[in-house]
Amino acid sequence: MKTRKPLAGKTLCCTGVETKTRLQIIKNIDTLGGINYDDLMTDVQYLIVGNRKTEKYKFCIKYRPDIIFLTQDSIIKAYENWKIGEIDEIRLEDYKLPIFDEINTCFSRVDLPQFQIKNLINNASFRKSHIREEEFTSKKLMQSILDNGGKAKESLSNNQDCMISADPRGTRYDKAIEWKIPVVHPIWILDSILRGAALDFEDYILQEDNDQLYEKGCNDWNEIINPKPIKEKLPPITTNKDLPKKVNKSHKAEIWNSIMDNTKVQKKSKEQDSTWNDEESDSENEEPLKPTTTIDKKSKSTLFLGFCFLFVGLNSRESELLSERIETFQGEITKDVYDNSITHILVSANQGNHTPSTLKLLPSETKQKITNGEIKLVTEFFIERCIFYQKVILDRWGQPIKGLIQSTKKFKISTTGFTGIELLHIGKLIKFLNFEYCESLSDQRDLLILNINLFKESFMKNSPKLFQYKCKDILNCPTYQSGQSSVSLLSAKSKIDAAKKWNIPIVSIGYLWEIFEISRYKSILLMPEISNQQWCIYAPINYTRPKSLIEYIKNLNEEAFVTKSIEKGSDDENLIKLPSPKKIKTKQKYGKLIGTSSPQSIRNKLIEISKSNNSIGEMEENNQNKENYDITIDEDLSSQIRYEDDESMNNQERLLKKLDNSLNKNDEMELVQIRKRRRR
Repeated sequence: MKTRKPLAGKTLCCTGVETKTRLQIIKNIDTLGGINYDDLMTDVQYLIVGNRKTEKYKFCIKYRPDIIFLTQDSIIKAYENWKIGEIDEIRLEDYKLPIFDEINTCFSRVDLPQFQIKNLINNASFRKSHIREEEFTSKKLMQSILDNGGKAKESLSNNQDCMISADPRGTRYDKAIEWKIPVVHPIWILDSILRGAALDFEDYILQEDNDQLYEKGCNDWNEIINPKPIKEKLPPITTNKDLPKKVNKSHKAEIWNSIMDNTKVQKKSKEQDSTWNDEESDSENEEPLKPTTTIDKKSKSTLFLGFCFLFVGLNSRESELLSERIETFQGEITKDVYDNSITHILVSANQGNHTPSTLKLLPSETKQKITNGEIKLVTEFFIERCIFYQKVILDRWGQPIKGLIQSTKKFKISTTGFTGIELLHIGKLIKFLNFEYCESLSDQRDLLILNINLFKESFMKNSPKLFQYKCKDILNCPTYQSGQSSVSLLSAKSKIDAAKKWNIPIVSIGYLWEIFEISRYKSILLMPEISNQQWCIYAPINYTRPKSLIEYIKNLNEEAFVTKSIEKGSDDENLIKLPSPKKIKTKQKYGKLIGTSSPQSIRNKLIEISKSNNSIGEMEENNQNKENYDITIDEDLSSQIRYEDDESMNNQERLLKKLDNSLNKNDEMELVQIRKRRRR
């Protein structure tokens, strides 16, 4: 029986590897007894490379000469060979990444004058005893590329990774610049062979200065040319009884400075640090493996060790809760705004665009430190994310959102495909906008936000622009949670189908974030167009629902979509108004309308009517079969209109009797005729 696993004592890390492959690699590493880190820890010995354009690779190639680079399939192949019994021991050095693996190059005007070659070699100490002058020929340099896994041609095409040239002139050079293909100096080939891995193109971009030495590709060439043996870390001898117990790693290590800001934190074991890789958001969408939310009371985590927080604008309840969590992880709280040890200023996430005014009372020295980046400005989301993932994550989620402005119109928004802390924070952001967050989807919803990582393979093929949204760390939302299976694909697909059936727009989280981006420093909340391919997954073709929420607001027009109050008589009162739908009512049979005013005006009106061709009697005869008829009333009489009933008839009779005495004889006969007609 084997007493030791083949990768015992080996520490590895992945970069640029697709999630599905990465999960398989991690599983195999665990089976073989190795330790996988999601972050680039100081004791990582091997980096499994799926893509060289990641920050991890660029950092290691320049600052970590102790790292050995492995191919993406190295662990999987080694595991398969070990499983079928072909090998008992695994030598990871046998799976090294070829220096120029899958790098496609074009050669153009590579030959250098002899004095330039001597200058490059003699003035850079690390090259003197390792690079020979005769290697600087086009033929040998091209062969070096081919021998180390790369491709080399003299023709240029727009799918090549770089062009090798010593002369910044010519048609191919101009075309490479036009196609944004990096043009690198030939010394890049020999330096990369010396380093044992392809160096970053940016450090070898061809310059017109012939005295340029191009020596910044690696920060520690001395250790490269005089390597130190790797000390293999062997686990303590254990018995089968002791195997289930985990090795306690309580000593500290310095996490990669671009994430941890040079702060000492506790080194996470394989079980503690199985987290989503945040710092590589520009190139890969990796997800949390096992987010940890439990706290070991016997051994407090040093997650916030060395951090000093100043709370600004928080109420007593918020301050109490956050202080307890920060101090549990050995962070410090200060109330002194002049304290020189402040590392983070914490404001409430719902402050949104009011954050600058919240910070106005801070001393100018403190404000300057915030501007210079010496003090980080964060929200409670930062604390929650760090605790959830058990590592320090400073990204857009945990920073103040300047474009967060409350809406006066409540839209109903649902989500699907999200889990963990991201699901919690999305729900909070929707509520901070004064929208309504709906856990269930129905035909009454206005928007469905989908986690595009749930269907990443399909979207990358059919809608790649969804992953090109500028805020890539926002797109990196996990699709599963610790202790549970993946987010239900069936449930998400059902919601998508239902949303299409109900003509509900479907967007990525990029749409929500774009609202914040375009509303920065504005007094009103702006809404981006939904149909933009950077976030649009489905937009209804017909107009039963509008293409954007702003259009939806204008159509409904129940209230203005602004944050400031509207006073009567102000310019803002002149908003678009649509008439309410008119309800068709059954015509009621009212009596004819007649106006009352002064006796003289009534007399004149009656005489005028009697003399007209359309007298009252004639009109009644012509319309006796009609259900309803309205008489047009002059404006001066319209203020005193009543319906003609028995009481009004009696009142008219009394009024007419009073008028008899004042009317002349010529009018008397006409009035008698009118009375007769009206009594019929």
